Amino acid sequence: MPRKRSNGRSKGERERLLALLANPTPPGGVGPRVVKTSRVLLVVNPAEFRCTCLASQLADEWVEYVAATAITAHARTYLMAVNRFCEYADEVLGPRAGAASLTDPRLFDVLVNWELSLPELRSELYLPLRVGLGPAHAHRAP
Repeated sequence: MPRKRSNGRSKGERERLLALLANPTPPGGVGPRVVKTSRVLLVVNPAEFRCTCLASQLADEWVEYVAATAITAHARTYLMAVNRFCEYADEVLGPRAGAASLTDPRLFDVLVNWELSLPELRSELYLPLRVGLGPAHAHRAP
């Protein structure tokens, strides 16, 4: 069994991602997108979502934005936003998710509803921390 590194990736997986970084998926393609920060390789794989076209478009924008702004410290935050929005789009659009794209005017409503759901999702994420640790150690949502 290949040995895992401290970041959870095997040497083979890291080499595969570095190869993808050197020879990236073309814009609009379905393959993984890789961004290298000073410490880690970050990956979004549009094929993991039913809204593959939308995920590909958002992944392309993410890669371009990280490269243009050099925001390596926040690249992971943007990656999480892409993943979470695509998960939400898959859930609410159901079988229509495959047709979703940035050019679809109906996507506006999906985006607004996702944004409105963020406080609810955030409290669900932090509730187990608050309950499990008690008031003295409660994690405060920023």
